[in-house]
Amino acid sequence: MSAVLIRVLMQGVVWLLPAAQSGWAKAMRAEVAEMADEGEALSFAFGCLKAALQLACERAGQRGLQRVQRVRVMGLQAPYLGLLGASAAVLLGCGFMVWADAPRPMAWMNGLSLAFALASLALLPRRSLQRGPRLRSILCAALGALLLASTALAPMSGVIGRWLHLGPVHVQPVWILLPCLLLLSRPRRGVERSRGDSLGLLMAVAALVLQAELIWLMVMSLVLWQRGWQHRGEPDAPLAVLAMLGAAAVAQIWQVPAHTPFVDQVLQSGFERHAGLGLLLGLGSLLLLLPALFHRNAREHGLIWGGLSLAAWMGWVSTPLLGLGGSAILGYVLSLAALPGPAAVAGSALSDELDLEPKPTGRGSHLPKTGLT
Repeated sequence: MSAVLIRVLMQGVVWLLPAAQSGWAKAMRAEVAEMADEGEALSFAFGCLKAALQLACERAGQRGLQRVQRVRVMGLQAPYLGLLGASAAVLLGCGFMVWADAPRPMAWMNGLSLAFALASLALLPRRSLQRGPRLRSILCAALGALLLASTALAPMSGVIGRWLHLGPVHVQPVWILLPCLLLLSRPRRGVERSRGDSLGLLMAVAALVLQAELIWLMVMSLVLWQRGWQHRGEPDAPLAVLAMLGAAAVAQIWQVPAHTPFVDQVLQSGFERHAGLGLLLGLGSLLLLLPALFHRNAREHGLIWGGLSLAAWMGWVSTPLLGLGGSAILGYVLSLAALPGPAAVAGSALSDELDLEPKPTGRGSHLPKTGLT
């Protein structure tokens, strides 16, 4: 009986070891065959099987890690997930508008806004944004200055925020510029923080206070608080306090905007028509969080748009991407350019961003020790 068990165990060793280790298997079988004591031979066979199992588990773990790296780095990059989610959400919103007999130009406007946003993203120098901290710093300062300059724009009647009139098209600079500013100013490993980032954020806080953008101030303070907690020693925590103080001051004069059909409270409108439609639109709003759900380097992106989606559910802002609003569509898609993607792989430590770098084990490719002598 022991002899049969020994043969089964050694056959398992041969099956587990790769072809490159066939010499090890032959040596083990030969050594077992020369042992006169069946108890000693059985113990040695168990040790060999244990060693083969350890090696097989190591090899399977390495293959799984490489597979995860290929999937996450090559197939499911955060910008691509964002584009997929944004396109699906916009198309779902357009379908809802058509089904609910909204004015026909609404669906066309959102569709054209998505096409324009995708074209704009393709033209952006994403490689330079990922590799050039100086360019990001200059852009942060420029975006903050543009937000501050937008306070001179006239607000539209009954709608919160300032609007830029480009012929028949009206856009909100805050929705387009602020998400990009927040994500471009995100601290990066091994890159020293510049004054341009802090200056841009400071000007953005001033612009939001002057424009009475309470919800954006709350979202900005939330992002900066999370960033200040994660990257202590950076100036984000004081800026978060400043944003909160600005929100407290703005709250005294801020009012809930008047309800506009197919612009805000889109989820509520869907539930009023049918519970299934409301659930479908709710799932559509979650598509905005796809990059953050699969990538740690997109958590702030998810925090921004998740906070705005929650505010939209409360009826405090227009429903991003699902409701009529080209500014939100453009802002969401352009903010994806600030997320590390294929342009950053060659020049940055992507494994640091994804925490997928295999850690050295201190062992070579030899078999683990069995504890037998």
